[in-house]
Amino acid sequence: MTAFWNRAALGSAMALLLGVGVCLAQPPKDEAKKDEPPSKEEKELQRGSRDLAYKFAVGEEIHAEARQKRIEHRNVQGKTRPDTRELLLKMILTIDALLPNGGAEISARVTNVKYNRVGIEILKFDDKNPKNADNQSDGWELYSKARFKFKVDARGNVTDIRPDSETASWWKDQPRELRALVADEVVRSFLPFFSLPSDLVRRGTDWKQVRTFVEEFGKRELTIDFSYHGSETISGRTYEEIRLRAKAKQSDQKPKWNIDEQRANGKISFDMAHGILKSANFEEHYLFHQADTPESLAAEKAKLEKEKKEKEKKDKSKKGNMMSGSGAPGGRGGSGMGSMSGGYPGMGNKGKGKEQKKKKEEEEDAMPERVVQVEIQHDWTVTYRGKPISSE
Repeated sequence: MTAFWNRAALGSAMALLLGVGVCLAQPPKDEAKKDEPPSKEEKELQRGSRDLAYKFAVGEEIHAEARQKRIEHRNVQGKTRPDTRELLLKMILTIDALLPNGGAEISARVTNVKYNRVGIEILKFDDKNPKNADNQSDGWELYSKARFKFKVDARGNVTDIRPDSETASWWKDQPRELRALVADEVVRSFLPFFSLPSDLVRRGTDWKQVRTFVEEFGKRELTIDFSYHGSETISGRTYEEIRLRAKAKQSDQKPKWNIDEQRANGKISFDMAHGILKSANFEEHYLFHQADTPESLAAEKAKLEKEKKEKEKKDKSKKGNMMSGSGAPGGRGGSGMGSMSGGYPGMGNKGKGKEQKKKKEEEEDAMPERVVQVEIQHDWTVTYRGKPISSE
């Protein structure tokens, strides 16, 4: 029996020593992993990954269009009136030189400016039409035949915007309010370049870009959230789909307008094979409310007092008319035939009643005077890329 236990103990000791030897003989885990094929999880991570970047070749032309449609709803004489403005810029971008960061230096020239406004004013401008009247484009004629250079890196970041001497002189001579239309951020907003991530992306990858705009409602900071949604097929070609959402805030120290409501979203189709945007659209919706100031509060108080006095006067007049119309039943000055001059419901005043009802509904539905609803639609399209096809 003792011999049995001795043999068992010896066997266990040998097994332990053998196990330690095997462990010591194995290479480090990291070195072994290098020789192993990718696991199922690693393959899944690699599948769908994309390197989104702009690609450039010296001498190529990019023909692009930028369209902006802006609709403002305001209270005009007690009724909500829309004011619609639509701008179209066509431009040709020529790649002059490549930059070390994979980007390019580009020369741009605007080949056509179209502008239409319907609402508070009616304007129509086309810089190719010799019959245009003066000041018919709300200042957008500043872009007519404009030329400028800029740099853009492989991730779509545009910098160093420089108008040529003739364009710079034309822009510099303008009033201050019009010079805001040719600020760098406005010029940048017409170009077909959006921010792309520096790392590989796969479905669900997010990144951000911040832009600032100065307009009638003050300085607005727009934070755009991008999200990669994978590939899509359009007319037999594959493009990368990127979704956009944005949040805005007034960045003035003392904003004259506040943002009560907002929403913004859009979509980009990116040609990864050729490294260029195919198209993009972006819609913004805002409800701006004029900020309280001593002047605005005093004006609102004066208006309410005026409306109160007018209502009291109207009620007093109505009461007097009712008193003068009462009399003996059947009397000539009473409620007999004389009362018919006012008309019974459904008789001669039927049309007038409908008109008054409609007017009242319009007044009730009217935007408050210090509130403006704004809708902005942006569209960018690349219509051609390749060797020069024009000598404009």
